Order: sequence, then C-alpha cells, then structure tokens
Amino acid sequence: MKKIIILLILMFVPSFAICSQDNLAQWKEMNISYETGEKINILQDNFKLKALSLTWDGKTIVVPEEELQDISLPLIETLYLSFNEFTVETLRGVPYRVIHLKYESEAFGEFPDVEFLFYKGRYQERMVRKKITATSWKHEVKKPGKPVERSGTERVVQ
Repeated sequence: MKKIIILLILMFVPSFAICSQDNLAQWKEMNISYETGEKINILQDNFKLKALSLTWDGKTIVVPEEELQDISLPLIETLYLSFNEFTVETLRGVPYRVIHLKYESEAFGEFPDVEFLFYKGRYQERMVRKKITATSWKHEVKKPGKPVERSGTERVVQ
C-alpha cells in the first residue's frame, strides 16, 4: 500500500518543482540574412555594441568602431533593415540601406533609436533619437570620424 501512495504522490508532484530558475544566455554575435540578399553581422561584448557590418551587393561595409562606443545594451529583437532610393535632387535614385536598432534603457516609456545609413557603397552616418522628457526627443547626426554635426529637439504640442 505504501508503494502505491508513493507512486501516486510522485505522479502528481510537478517535476519542475525541483528545478532551479534558468539563467539567460547573453548573445555575443549574430549574423542575419535577408531575402533581398543583404546580411548584417552584429557583435556585442559586456553589453556594448562592438562591431556592426552590412554586406550589400557582395561588399561588406563595416561601421567604424568609434561610431559604436555610445551604444550600450543593444536590443537585438528590435534590429531591422530598411531600404529604398533617395528622392532628394542631389541623390535622386541612389539606393540606400538603414540598420535600425533600439538600445540602452527605457526613458519616459521609450528606448532610444539608433540608425546607421549606408549608400554609395559606404557607411555614411549615424542618427540617434532619444526621449529626454515626456513630450520631447533629442536628435543627433554623426558622420564617421567627426563630432556630432547637428542636433535638435522634437516636441509634441498638446
């Protein structure tokens, strides 16, 4: 009779009750391929973005490491690639690609956005949009090897 009771108890005690909480593995490097042929390689170390490259038309374009120094806690699930052609007069018809990514920690209900712009076979600039109050955002544009070229704010008028 004791054996039957022990067996019944073992059947009804969830097996996961004796398991400890799982640890999450932190991603280090990812390679993403798109149907359109582009590939993104992204690398982080100690929660900082360390390397980013775009392979487009068979050419790998590397974002300079100094352009990544301010990007911490990259949220890989927010990474995506967009593309089109410019419509402005000086670049009309020139194809471009943009790597989009959210990073850091949330402020005022939003994560900062960073975009890396590529065209004419080169990395061209980094654009950052960061919420600084409940109704305003700071914008920065930075070209490789140069300080922030222009910045501004955007406000919601209610």
